[in-house]
Amino acid sequence: MSIPFERVLGEGAVHSIGFGEKKKAALGAGVAWLEQAGKWAPMPKPPGDTSGSRIFFGRDDQPRVMGAAGDAFVYLRFKNGAWKVGEEEIAGLAVAPKSPLYGVLGHADPEVVCKMGAGCIIKRRSGWKLYDPPAMTAIPEVELCGAQPWAFEGKQVWKVADTGFQPHAPTPTFTKADGLWAVADNDIWVVERSPAGVHHFDGSKWTSARAPIDGPRAIWASGPNDVWIAGDGGAARFDGKAWSAISDVPKKLVTVNGVSASEIWLGGEDGLYRHRAK
Repeated sequence: MSIPFERVLGEGAVHSIGFGEKKKAALGAGVAWLEQAGKWAPMPKPPGDTSGSRIFFGRDDQPRVMGAAGDAFVYLRFKNGAWKVGEEEIAGLAVAPKSPLYGVLGHADPEVVCKMGAGCIIKRRSGWKLYDPPAMTAIPEVELCGAQPWAFEGKQVWKVADTGFQPHAPTPTFTKADGLWAVADNDIWVVERSPAGVHHFDGSKWTSARAPIDGPRAIWASGPNDVWIAGDGGAARFDGKAWSAISDVPKKLVTVNGVSASEIWLGGEDGLYRHRAK
């Protein structure tokens, strides 16, 4: 299937893409770029190791980097042209031990910030709520799917509510979720890198199929008829009926994200790529 993508950044690998209200940002290992008014430019080098972190935007429409560097957390805020540690934004989670953080930030409600071995903050414009997440053996990932956050780690999936992590009870067909996207409670997708699989929950049970690309690592959807995956073998799209591999996109992709069905972004070892429908 041919869908045109253009390379917009080629100066290094990209493993995370973030969207603000008026800006975009991309993150690699120790490098970051910012797009303003349609033009991309390198940002100052973020301090420390950012290979285990993701890039987001805060509600001031300025970038944030959050995640982990080994057993320590990373939380950086871009302000006045420079990166600074933004511990004032995560309240009591900033105290020792500074364990890894996981969650999602942005101008949309809610933001979710959790610390391994500690608590979670659900940050809504109407106020914050704090609670303890379930015990984790590895760092989960969180995706804000529309207005609903979902968390996943291994074969476990949780719907993140204001009152806590709600386990997704149906028995999964996967062993390790590498990416998740929920279009709705009865339309949830998971990709598994090895063995290369795509898994779908239809409201009653999970089903699985061989992925249309090798090593899928990330998934994003604008709706039930526009689901994208990216990974070692490139990218593919589900149109509501069938999966099709996308020709003329690079291999060794790490992430996929989108603004809408007409603007899709891919990041990987060869940089950052964009599809924009004309």
